[in-house]
Amino acid sequence: MADQPPEVQFPASTQNYTEGREGTNIDVIVLHKEQGTNGQVWFQNPAAQVSAHCAIEHDGTIYRCVQDGDTAWQAGKWDVNLRSLGVEHAGYAEQDDVTPAQYEASAQLLAYWAQTHGIPLQHAGQGTQGSWTGGPGVIYHYEVPPPNDHTCPGQTLDMERVIARAQEIIGAEASFGCSYTVTSGDTLSSIARAYQTSVEALQQANGINDPNKIFAGQALKVPCV
Repeated sequence: MADQPPEVQFPASTQNYTEGREGTNIDVIVLHKEQGTNGQVWFQNPAAQVSAHCAIEHDGTIYRCVQDGDTAWQAGKWDVNLRSLGVEHAGYAEQDDVTPAQYEASAQLLAYWAQTHGIPLQHAGQGTQGSWTGGPGVIYHYEVPPPNDHTCPGQTLDMERVIARAQEIIGAEASFGCSYTVTSGDTLSSIARAYQTSVEALQQANGINDPNKIFAGQALKVPCV
C-alpha cells in the first residue's frame, strides 16, 4: 500500500464544496493547473465558488483543501465532481513550469489515491477538449465534456510522467514488504548489500533524505529475500 504523502491542512471554505458524495464511488482523478500560485488560499475565499481536494505548490508542498469523502467543485460538471478527486498544480497552462518537486508530489498523491480508492492508473481521456467518455482513470480537466469548457491544464503538465512515477512508487512499495530494525554499526550501504538492493531504493522506500542519518532501533522497509 502506497503511503499517504505529507499534507498541510488548508481547509477550503465550506461554501466552496459539498459535504459527502451522494453515495457515489470515486474512480477518477482530474489534473489541473491553477493559472497562478497559492490556489489553496483562493479556495478559502467564500466568493471563489471553486475548490480542489489538493493543491501542489512549486516546492512540492501538498495542501489538503477538501477531504476525499467530500465533493470538491473542480471538474465543471456535477456528476464528474461526485466521482472524482481533483489536484491543482501551481503554474500557468501556457507555461512549462511544473517543477520536479511538483511531479514527485503529484505522483505520490496519485499512487496513494489509486490504491486507496481502487482507481486505475491510466489515461482515461483522448487528449482533446471534452473527449473523456466516462471510463475510470486519470484525466485532464479540459477532457471533461460540456458544460465544462475549461482548457486547464493546457499542454504543459505531463500526465504520463506522473502516472509512470506513481506506478513505480506502487511497485517499490510492493517489493519492500519486509522490515529490518537497524542495529548499532549498520549503514544504509551495508543493509542494501544484505538485501540485494540499492541505497537509493532504500532511501526512496523509507523517506530518507540523508543516507548517513539512520539510527539503532529504526525500522526500515526492505525487500523480502
